[in-house]
Amino acid sequence: SLSIGQLVEFGAGRDLGSLPDADIWRALERAQAKRAVERRPFGLNQIYGDSFKHGTGLSGGEYQRIRIAGILASDRGLWLLDEPTSQQDPIRHERIMAEVLAPRDGTTVFVTHQLAKC
Repeated sequence: SLSIGQLVEFGAGRDLGSLPDADIWRALERAQAKRAVERRPFGLNQIYGDSFKHGTGLSGGEYQRIRIAGILASDRGLWLLDEPTSQQDPIRHERIMAEVLAPRDGTTVFVTHQLAKC
């Protein structure tokens, strides 16, 4: 089982425990997921998965935003995003896309069936 903070680290391609909490929170904020994590009793240390003691389930949209935070926290040169905002409302979609499309050193590839949204 992984905590929410560890999910972000995993998505960033980092060793677990190596990404400072401030960087994780910043990525969660950029991915529109910070409030969802703050509402959890254990915050970044909240175990993901409601089958675990003190674990929590996440909606599809919350999980998607946390995974996007991992990408935003990474320093990888290539981002491959498959339907990155398929479970987001239009407002969150726009905010997330603004972060994902922000200038950076690297290439971003989108796979989507919703071409009008990109």
